[in-house]
Amino acid sequence: MPRWLIWLVAVLVVWCWALDPAFAGKRVALVVGNGAYQHVAGLPNPTRDAADLANALRGIGFEVKELENADKVAFEAALSDFSDAAAGADFAIVYYAGHGIEVDRQNYLIPVDAKLATDRRLRFEALSLDDVLGALDGVKGIRMVLLDACRNNPFSASMTMTSASRSIGRGLSRVEAASGTVISFAAKEGTTASDGDGRNSPFTAALLANISEPGLEIQFLLRDVRDRVLSATNGAQEPFISASLPREAVYLVPPLTSGISTDVSGNVTSPASDPVAVDYQLAERVGNAEAWEAFLAKHGSETGNFYVDLAKAARQKLATANSSSGQNPAAEPEQQQVAAVVSPAAGVEKNLTRDLRLRIEIALMKQSIEPGNIDGEFDRDTRAGIKSWQYVSGFEPTGTLEQSQIDNLLGTAGSRDVDTSRIAMAYKQPPEGADGRLIHAINELRGLSFTHGSFGGHLYLAVIDNGDISFKDARELAKRAGGALACVSSAAENNAIFDLIKEDLRFWRIDNKYDFISGPWIGLYQAPGSRSSKQGWVWVDGCKSSYRNWKGGQPNEIDLNAGPGAAAYGGNGKKATAAWQDPILFKQPAPGLIIEIE
Repeated sequence: MPRWLIWLVAVLVVWCWALDPAFAGKRVALVVGNGAYQHVAGLPNPTRDAADLANALRGIGFEVKELENADKVAFEAALSDFSDAAAGADFAIVYYAGHGIEVDRQNYLIPVDAKLATDRRLRFEALSLDDVLGALDGVKGIRMVLLDACRNNPFSASMTMTSASRSIGRGLSRVEAASGTVISFAAKEGTTASDGDGRNSPFTAALLANISEPGLEIQFLLRDVRDRVLSATNGAQEPFISASLPREAVYLVPPLTSGISTDVSGNVTSPASDPVAVDYQLAERVGNAEAWEAFLAKHGSETGNFYVDLAKAARQKLATANSSSGQNPAAEPEQQQVAAVVSPAAGVEKNLTRDLRLRIEIALMKQSIEPGNIDGEFDRDTRAGIKSWQYVSGFEPTGTLEQSQIDNLLGTAGSRDVDTSRIAMAYKQPPEGADGRLIHAINELRGLSFTHGSFGGHLYLAVIDNGDISFKDARELAKRAGGALACVSSAAENNAIFDLIKEDLRFWRIDNKYDFISGPWIGLYQAPGSRSSKQGWVWVDGCKSSYRNWKGGQPNEIDLNAGPGAAAYGGNGKKATAAWQDPILFKQPAPGLIIEIE
């Protein structure tokens, strides 16, 4: 779709939903672009990036405070004012383009007048990311922080470190998002972002290409930004997202409507975003008694719903008219299953087996669309994933699958059978017959997806952490679950563990730049003080095992001064294997972990 047409559609949509309680409300943004640095080389793009993004946000209904080349005083004042403006907001965004720096895993945004002669000056001359996030505390709805600030930092070379225990990171450090918050970094932890050769940086250019698109759910929007940046930089730059969002779909611009109607208060509503309204419109088109009966059978229990009340009135009106004319409604010629007309896909989905539902969730996962928990239950997260897939596949994004769409989805994902016992799932309650170890682990891992199996009398859990997890955090989680990171003693044990993770793509992360694939942590790490990549490797908690299964060329710790390494499953190129690799630093996150419980 041409850019001008997207903008026109967005303006029309914004005009419509300005009256809609579901999307109206207070929407505010702070946009900062710092490029004219006074004591280091400047950056050409941040001010253009900020100006273009500010205009885009205004175009979709945000009240924007824009700041260009802000010094410390102006930056702090703007953040303070924005904190007041954002109080009670339904949606608040902070965008920053410019230099940023990480010291001891604390991230700072750098004003244009900063000198940063020593690390002690950071608190006085820069703004911490924690302060920026704190400014959003009063937001009642969604908080979004966009950081195009992971550029290669000239301050790192000139800054004097006053403590030998402090270190400067490359790029920005990963941050755990608070509830209702999404943070998008232009580059993942330990890497830097490009300022770009064009008008905009690759990250901001990707944002601008997506931000006005109607019906693009926010996490899918950011995944598309990631893919665009990877493509534009030939895999050299990969954005990273940290999010903790509600189950409901979140949009910057809501889906296009198939028609406009009003509720009892006269407010404009969006049938395309309301499944009850969509079904009501379909029943209204058919217009006979069976259609209204089918609608009410599906939605009649929703007391106080405007469309349900209308449907009851329509049914009564038909009954009265038929009674007056002496007609028997049951004898109408349209003897058909109107439920299928009202919602054709509803009947199809109703007959899906749990195995087919699992295969559909897995197929979504294989196409890098988040299906929620893979459990055979189509919850709100699954519906959001289905909508995203329908949207990118050219179907109407209803969130409900028709048979032809199921065939298309499963065919695209591959028709081979998947061992669903090796697909990680989040358990609401322990399975029947579970032993005490598994019951305890399920209670501790609630909300996380995992597979499990036994070997040699020990219980093994392969756990997915969707936000990625550090080696340190993985050790702590394993202890809470009643065990430790796996200590592998034989090839047979190693293969048994690999069987738990080889089917589920969520256990693996592909690095397009270096052409390798990394998987979950095991309990092998490099003891502090080790100065050689080949030496000093020990198992956690005193486990004694001489077994090793390094892949070729591993371990190969790149920066021995940066800290000890740790082991995770890896692969050759894009193919996962049972071999291990040293993922550079133990603080670098992995997609999951292997827990062993005796």
